[in-house]
Amino acid sequence: MKAPTLDDSLRTMPAGRDLDVLVAQYVMGWKVTDDWDDVEDAETTGATVFYVGEFSDGTYGEVWIGERDAGIFSPSRYIQDAWSVQERMSSLVLNEDVYDFGHLHLERLGFRHGWAASFDTIIDDEEWFEHVEEYPRSARGETAPLAICRASLLACSLLPTLPKEAQQNVT
Repeated sequence: MKAPTLDDSLRTMPAGRDLDVLVAQYVMGWKVTDDWDDVEDAETTGATVFYVGEFSDGTYGEVWIGERDAGIFSPSRYIQDAWSVQERMSSLVLNEDVYDFGHLHLERLGFRHGWAASFDTIIDDEEWFEHVEEYPRSARGETAPLAICRASLLACSLLPTLPKEAQQNVT
């Protein structure tokens, strides 16, 4: 399954539910569902499920790993969750000739200008950019978590297909 193609609407997608769902599915490789039965099935299969059904308190995006509730996952809003995205990106190896996406470049663009992020690979070893925001595949965001999420989706959109371990939980 190919990750979504980034266009201007995705580059400007705000932090929140829609962006978190895309990251959970296409970057983290989790099954995304609003059906509680899928969460209950994960208890027997051990699968990781991103439950997007809304709870009574208005929260969404709870991650279940088998029968363990791993808590809310909102990488576009919380830096600890965005860092999980970075860890996932560093584990995605394209093939033996191309390094992984583990090289996160994150740069504060100055007061009131937000952040720029990119995940670089050996594919780009002929190019060098003094500032990450000049890099053609960088993404910007008002916050570091937002920039990291946008950049991770941009990098994954370059893959012809998601790695096998990511495909197993994507529906």
